[in-house]
Amino acid sequence: MTRIGRIAFFAAFALVVGGVAWLQFDVQRSLADDASASTTALGTMVEQVVQTENSARDFIGSRDPSALASVKASREQLDATVADARAAIDDHDLRDRLAHEADLIDDWVAAMSRDVDAAARGVPGDDAVSAAQRGALVSRVRVANDALLRAIDGQDHGARDRAGFAGILAIIVCCLVFAALNWVLFVRSERRAARARDEQVAFAEQLQRARSYDDAGAMLARHLEHLSPGAVAVVTGPEDRSLAGRPISSGGERVGMAILRSQHDLDAPTERLVHDSILRAAPVLRTLRTLEIAQARAATDPLTGLGNRRLVEDAIARMVAQARRTGDGYAVAVVDLDHFKAVNDTFGHHAGDALLIAIADVLTTATREYDVVGRQGGDEFIVLLSGVREDQALAVMERCRDAIASLRIGDPPIGTTASFGVAAASPGAHHDVESLVRAADAAVYVAKARGGNCIVPGSDDVVDQASAFLA
Repeated sequence: MTRIGRIAFFAAFALVVGGVAWLQFDVQRSLADDASASTTALGTMVEQVVQTENSARDFIGSRDPSALASVKASREQLDATVADARAAIDDHDLRDRLAHEADLIDDWVAAMSRDVDAAARGVPGDDAVSAAQRGALVSRVRVANDALLRAIDGQDHGARDRAGFAGILAIIVCCLVFAALNWVLFVRSERRAARARDEQVAFAEQLQRARSYDDAGAMLARHLEHLSPGAVAVVTGPEDRSLAGRPISSGGERVGMAILRSQHDLDAPTERLVHDSILRAAPVLRTLRTLEIAQARAATDPLTGLGNRRLVEDAIARMVAQARRTGDGYAVAVVDLDHFKAVNDTFGHHAGDALLIAIADVLTTATREYDVVGRQGGDEFIVLLSGVREDQALAVMERCRDAIASLRIGDPPIGTTASFGVAAASPGAHHDVESLVRAADAAVYVAKARGGNCIVPGSDDVVDQASAFLA
């Protein structure tokens, strides 16, 4: 996620936690206000009891009518303060305690009213005893009030402690929720992105170890399938113009085509990774393709398209190694055209080149796909036959000899014949390859000495005959 998204996230975190803290403060303040209102109402109620008692004592002692009015006013005010106290307390247990205190106040009011009425009527009595009795009732009211105040204070502390714990718990829950959101929105996505970057770097490093264009293409296909599980990826050459593919280009040149088939559309992150992977692979594929083209040109005869001497030497080495593993036989055939110089002299080098190309096609067509046909230079060819005995090699070369002899090209039609020398290695035998090639060369000399257009197997006698001819 972006930096703005992270800032917004932490701003939301601060706002939510701040809101919870403010709510906690408001609850605490409300509880404190309620407790203060209750204690104030109870304190006022007791003070009014004491004030009314004092007014009553003043009247009883003085019998002054104005003092009686003060008693009545205090009595009315007391009723109001008791009503306020009842309204300030809503807890059931505290209301029971308040009712008990109100009962004591009622007892005192009854005694005070009786004594005031008696004094107002002039009934004689023991004022000191009556005052002591009323004082005892007031003391009981005070004790009940103090107990109720302690209960209110205890309940207030308990409620505030519970509210504080709930507030702390709410803040902890908010922190845990935002921590989880931070993991989901930021940490997990960042780790996934870091893992994806590491995989892309590892893929780029793996590409550097590719030895061929096909090898690098296979690496890219496997990586694309890894990025999109369940998909099937194929990397083809630049000649593929499929509309379903993704072109692989480097330096303005198309070097391949990546085809990714999936049952579901790729999401945006996966699409970006696929695009990045193709971009990383493109320069490597271009380099390997250029190298393969250069190597193919270096190992190919430019006129006939056959392998040159370098390719033939590599092919001989592979054929011999395979024969040693499998125990099969193999053969080397040297083909030298008869009187080819006369073709060039008579019809020109252009006609001679056309004839060489046609003969190269004949040799390629008459042999198997996995046999190797190369041009040694000039009008000489070489054929490598793997997995054959000598009689089989001679039969193949006979087919080639007959096809060359029957070949006619151009107008006027031109053609030629060829001399063949064949040297075969028996199955399971370990022959010196250079000796086989020399034997095939020697057999060609013997074939030419016999008039050409024939096949001579290589042998020690043939090598001796060739040496005699050369001498």
